[in-house]
Amino acid sequence: MRQFSLTKSVADFFRRRQHPIKIISYTTKQLWLLVIPLAKYLIAAQFNFESWFRSHWLEILTVALIFGYAVLRWVFVYYEVGEDHITTHTGFFGIKTTRVNFSEISAFSLNQGYLDRLIRSCTIYIDTGASSSRTSDISFNLNRKQAFEIYHSITSVCHNKPKYVYRSRRSDLMIFSLLFSSTLSGMLVVVGIIFQAYRIMGREVELRLLREVNSRIESSPILEVIPAYILAGATLIFGLWLVSFVANLMRHWGFSCTKSSGLFIIRSGKGARRRHVLRRRRINYIDYKQSFLMKLFRITTVEVGCTGYGKRHREISAMIPITTNSRVNESMKELLPTFPPVRGTVSTDKSSMPFFMLLPFVCSFLPAAAAYVAYPYFPRWHREIIMTAVIATIPLIWLTIVKAAASVCTYIGFENGFCTMSFCGWYKFHKVAAPVDKISKIVVSRHPFQRIGGTCAVYVYTNDSRATKHYVKGVNYKAVVELLKNNGFPFEQTDGDER
Repeated sequence: MRQFSLTKSVADFFRRRQHPIKIISYTTKQLWLLVIPLAKYLIAAQFNFESWFRSHWLEILTVALIFGYAVLRWVFVYYEVGEDHITTHTGFFGIKTTRVNFSEISAFSLNQGYLDRLIRSCTIYIDTGASSSRTSDISFNLNRKQAFEIYHSITSVCHNKPKYVYRSRRSDLMIFSLLFSSTLSGMLVVVGIIFQAYRIMGREVELRLLREVNSRIESSPILEVIPAYILAGATLIFGLWLVSFVANLMRHWGFSCTKSSGLFIIRSGKGARRRHVLRRRRINYIDYKQSFLMKLFRITTVEVGCTGYGKRHREISAMIPITTNSRVNESMKELLPTFPPVRGTVSTDKSSMPFFMLLPFVCSFLPAAAAYVAYPYFPRWHREIIMTAVIATIPLIWLTIVKAAASVCTYIGFENGFCTMSFCGWYKFHKVAAPVDKISKIVVSRHPFQRIGGTCAVYVYTNDSRATKHYVKGVNYKAVVELLKNNGFPFEQTDGDER
């Protein structure tokens, strides 16, 4: 009986603590700079531990102290789950206690990456809006069983209750990955991998990679037709886009959003799995996002502003991944029936088009001007200068076209206790609906050119940890002032651009 009690105590001890892999993250980031050379010396000494210890006792002692401190820290960090709350003990010797009631959680996230699945670990994040925009109120690395026990405790209010489930189509997800995959996001993935390797192995990894890529390019026979830098750039862009495409596809595969008992339960991911639980009353806004091509083909993705959701690395706060406008409208009537369609009272018109297009149109001539200046000074690089100018001009011309479209679909209005807005930020179109009680402030801004044209920019700040800002530019100033006064909403007026 005593042995059984001891076994139970040991099991209870580990049940309330983080996954042992967390010990590694509690060590210093420079630990590998000591461990790897020590391992090399041990191999060189043919595993003669006595000679190895005599020669490197100071380094071994340092590693032991660092690892011992990490273990001690891991021991004193633990959590307790009650019927309606979770309590964590963190900090040195567990002196910091945090209690969060399930009813006050705005967003709960459970992430299990590829490596996590191999060691059966999960990372949970709990946000209430009381913490900063960069950190969560609670962040724990647990084994899979522990993490899902907490997940099921939070979602237990949905058991045997009516549900509405939205499931994405695989064909739509393929379109999502094709349209939203970018060289930039692929580059972030690759740079992240290289950076982690650099931290462990040093600069040698980076140099080897660059030498390998360079040798592959130089050995290609196609260099006789295409300049080396063009081929290298095209290969790099396609490779990074491919990485982003696969990452986006795997991230949103099997996406579903379940509505029940005031909660939204979101599941997604193939390989790397994710679970999110959002509280309905903590949603600050919904955002219908489109690129210009998506707008032409009448497809949309819906993101939701909820404190804690979408704040982590490469996490998109999607409620409905990309699909047709008709399916979005049908699903949103079930998921958030109280949110009205996005319509406007004060809007721009065709006369606003020159003001929207002027700046990107002027900027589109800058690459050609720069090429004209550089042309006489670099006679051996004429072809490269011309091609670079053309490549730099294309996105600016595209931005001019996007802004021309934005000039006829920008507006702001109020309806049934909601502020609705339509605007364009760079290349992305947004339609936002935010409850008035989730708006922290509205700023009306006018620079000198807007004063001459009688227009203004309206900035609407929603009430979350990131102080998200939505901006509608180019609308009539007098009409906006009248609209805000009629809806009993005070605003601040500035003379500069708030963006």
